[in-house]
Amino acid sequence: MKLRSSVLVLCAGMAVACGGQVLDAPSSAASCADDDAAMGRLLHAVRPPLRFRADDVFTVERRVGEDGTVLLPFLGRVPVAGQTPTDLELQIERLLAAAGIVREPQVTVHAVSQPWVIVTVSGDVAHPGTFPAFGNLTVIDYLSQAGGLNENPSPGPPANSPANAVVTLIRPSLPTPVSIDLGADARHSPLAKLPVFPGDEIRVAKLGVVYAVGAFRTEGAYPLKSATPTTMLQLVALAGGIGYQADKKDARILRSGRTGRQELNIDVGRILKGKAADVPLQADDIVFVPTNSMKAALKGGGSGVIVSLAAAYLYAHP
Repeated sequence: MKLRSSVLVLCAGMAVACGGQVLDAPSSAASCADDDAAMGRLLHAVRPPLRFRADDVFTVERRVGEDGTVLLPFLGRVPVAGQTPTDLELQIERLLAAAGIVREPQVTVHAVSQPWVIVTVSGDVAHPGTFPAFGNLTVIDYLSQAGGLNENPSPGPPANSPANAVVTLIRPSLPTPVSIDLGADARHSPLAKLPVFPGDEIRVAKLGVVYAVGAFRTEGAYPLKSATPTTMLQLVALAGGIGYQADKKDARILRSGRTGRQELNIDVGRILKGKAADVPLQADDIVFVPTNSMKAALKGGGSGVIVSLAAAYLYAHP
C-alpha cells in the first residue's frame, strides 16, 4: 500500500492570564541591585512552550493520512488541547504505531494560525493594535511593527531634545507591570531587545509637556523627559535660563485639575539660589515668568493673560 503525505487542520484550546515598578530609577543601592537582577531575568527570559487552544490552526506533516480536523484518519479523534507541538507529534506517532498502521512513524507538527498567539501594542505609537507572536521577537521589533513611536520632540525651538520613550511591559506571568525607560533613542537602547512572549502587552506612555512663557530666554513647550518629575530648575535649564528683565518674584504656574484651573505663585529667584524648594511640574503646566512691563497687564487680566500669551506662542510655533 502506497502511503501519501497529507495536511491536518485542527482546532484546540488553552488560556492565558497582570499591574508598576520602574527599572530605570532605583531609589537605593539595594533597589538598584534588585532592578538590575529583574531586568537581567527579562533580558534572558526563555519563551514559554507553545500550547494549543480553541480556534488554533496547524498542519501535521506525516507519511500517513488525508486532510482532516481533530478526526484523524485511521485514528479517530485525537485530543490536543493543552499540548505542545512536540507533545502532539509524540502522541500521533504512538497512536500510529499502536494501531499497526506505520512501523516507525515520523510526524512533524507546525502551527499555522493561532488567533490568541498575539502581542498587543498600545499607546503612543503610529499604529497601535495586535500582532502575531510567532518567532523570537523583541520590544523594538513590535514597536516597529506598530509603525514606531510617535515623535515626542518639543513643539518649541529645534534645539529642544526629544523626550525619553517609556514603555510598560505587561506579562501575565509577572505580578506587576514593568516600566522601562528606553531613553531618547529607543532603537539603540539595550532594553529594547527584551524578548516578548505571546499574551504580552506593550504600552507606550504618551508624554506630556510643560509650557515656558514670558521672560524665559527660549519660550516653548518642553516634553517631560522621563518617568521622574520635571522640576522648575530643569525647565529653566531647558529654556536657556531667564532674562535679566524678569520679575522672578512674581512667577506663576497655571495648572489644570479636576476642580478647574489653579494659579500657583512661586519665587523663581529663591529657587535658583537654593533658598526655596524646587517645584515639581505636571503635564500641561504653564510656567509664566513676567517682565516688569507685563505686570500691569497681569493686574487687569490675571491668569487669562497668561493663557493668552501661551496660546499666542503656540500659534506662532505650531
